[in-house]
Amino acid sequence: MVHDKAPTCKTDLATAIRESWSQIDEDYCLTIINSMPQRLQALIKARVFLKARKLPFEMTLVLCHIDVGAHQCLIFKNKTIIGPRASEDVKFLLLPQTAGLFQCVLSLSSWPVSADAETIVRAETVYSKVLLTAVSEYPLIEVDTGKTECLDFGDLSSGTWKTLPVRLINKTRATVPIRLIISANATAWRCFTFSKNSAVKEFAIHSEAVSKMSSPSVISHVMYASYDNQEPEVFERWVVFHAPQTYNSAASSLGPPEKFIARIDVEVDSPGPACLLKSIPLHARVGCVRIHAPKDLQTIVLRCGVGSSTKQQLPLKNAGNIATYLTVKCTNVESGFTVDPDELFLSAEEEQEVTVKFTPQSSKSSQSSLKIIVQPSGPQYEVTLIGEGDLPVTKNSATPALNNSDVPLFFPISSSYLGEVLPLEEPLELPLDR
Repeated sequence: MVHDKAPTCKTDLATAIRESWSQIDEDYCLTIINSMPQRLQALIKARVFLKARKLPFEMTLVLCHIDVGAHQCLIFKNKTIIGPRASEDVKFLLLPQTAGLFQCVLSLSSWPVSADAETIVRAETVYSKVLLTAVSEYPLIEVDTGKTECLDFGDLSSGTWKTLPVRLINKTRATVPIRLIISANATAWRCFTFSKNSAVKEFAIHSEAVSKMSSPSVISHVMYASYDNQEPEVFERWVVFHAPQTYNSAASSLGPPEKFIARIDVEVDSPGPACLLKSIPLHARVGCVRIHAPKDLQTIVLRCGVGSSTKQQLPLKNAGNIATYLTVKCTNVESGFTVDPDELFLSAEEEQEVTVKFTPQSSKSSQSSLKIIVQPSGPQYEVTLIGEGDLPVTKNSATPALNNSDVPLFFPISSSYLGEVLPLEEPLELPLDR
């Protein structure tokens, strides 16, 4: 080669070049030509590294270029400045309008911030290429509202509340950002809100306080992709309905119940045009529940022998304008009082009976309260229960004379008296002195 000749003048240098050129064959030239793309890529990387090493204090400007006309669904930062011995992530936002495969070529070029115009032009002509590939799927979000296609809160009393769950399941292989929006008119807008759990007792129940609370009506969430052999992600939120205080408990005429209608729009949360996935209807009715019982049964007094039992029927009537579920229970479980049934459903103007049973375990008098609770959150009514137990009378015990006030109003038709069972063939003697 030329450097092996060691020329001493221009004539010797020209002779050495001609001799070296004649030694290069055609195959060697083709090898150099075919390896030019790899050599250029290596040169670009070597130049960037060489500049960063020579000028550790100088910033580098990186330019990203893509054919925006062909790929308007890609949004990214096309210029960034990288410090010496540092790295920078360039994030790409894909906003596809249709499902399918997206591919494009990204051109990268870089030069020092303090470079002159000639260096910038030369750097823009020598650039690196990166192939970007993305797959777009139509979001398949399954909405679970239970047995029906809507959330029906049913009938509620004024000033009460109720919660129902809504579950979203991501069935796609892509991460889907979603947004849930409650849409309603001015009357029902503040009545429907979202909650992270079903316990919303901390919320006020009056309409004035409900209008001031900061319960969300719009929530956003990112549902991540589910891969093979993995359970899909489930997102659950509770929808709360607060029934406004619209009825006066002292009013004689109630009229028909008030209806509240709204919907939940499930959308793809993106800066582009809204993509509606599904709408969930919301329904509720607000009215008044009035439970009526006979006035002479506001206090129930039962008396029987120890070891036996007695019953009293208590009729309950729903005099309101909406249906309701009732829970009936005795407050003192050791008093000997029980009630059956303990739950019942009453439509408007419907009447049913519950049975109050008293089984004393001792001769001591006992007292309890029968609570009648309107579900899900009141109001509640109380009936006073008083029970007295009598000791059984044996054959050897002396029976005192009874005055007029001690004579029972009625006797059961049976062969037992005050709890003691007697044979049928043996005569029963009762004190009849008056």
